[in-house]
Amino acid sequence: MKPTLCILTAVMFIIGGCKKDDSKEVVTDKDESVITIDGKQYPTVKIGTQLWTAVNYDGAGGVKYDQMADMENSGKLYTLSEAKTVKAPAGWRLPAKEDFLKLMNYVGKTSDNAGGTYLQKEDALKFMATQTWFTKGINSLGFNAVSTGAYDGYFKQYDYSGRLAVFWTTSWAKSSDNTTNLPVCFSIYDHLSDDATYVLIHALQNESSRHAIRFIKN
Repeated sequence: MKPTLCILTAVMFIIGGCKKDDSKEVVTDKDESVITIDGKQYPTVKIGTQLWTAVNYDGAGGVKYDQMADMENSGKLYTLSEAKTVKAPAGWRLPAKEDFLKLMNYVGKTSDNAGGTYLQKEDALKFMATQTWFTKGINSLGFNAVSTGAYDGYFKQYDYSGRLAVFWTTSWAKSSDNTTNLPVCFSIYDHLSDDATYVLIHALQNESSRHAIRFIKN
């Protein structure tokens, strides 16, 4: 099976769904409105019952997309091994697949297809930042996903700036041919048409690919 980025196996599917309350609750408690990792503060946002960091991790290591100038809140792109070495504050951790599934189910009706779980375009826009995407997001949840693009560790190239955001999880799943365990990633892909889709899919082929990092509180 030819390795590809996790999003590429699914971008042609149009997934139906229904609207839910998309109200966001920004944490106001002084002890949880921000967290500090390696001396740098990161704002947090509560979505449903979950508490997430509201911007991408931007600590030691990692690389900027294609070594280009920084986009606001873009953070850096990390390998999975690098992501696992980040020491988050007590009670915080890298998210698992189930955390993102819970987040998706809060936002709208999900649908399974081609090895992934999807939300339709109108729900994707709620996660997407109002800048950096070809299709302007509305960010009504406060998740503030910027389009960092990704680094493909197999082909050793950057791609999809303005169209893609990918986040690591700690979960693994079988490849489509059921021969290899692969890292699960959580992705937003802008297809530049009516079928832009918010996707959780586990077709990522190489741990040395580089993606963004978010944290969730237990």
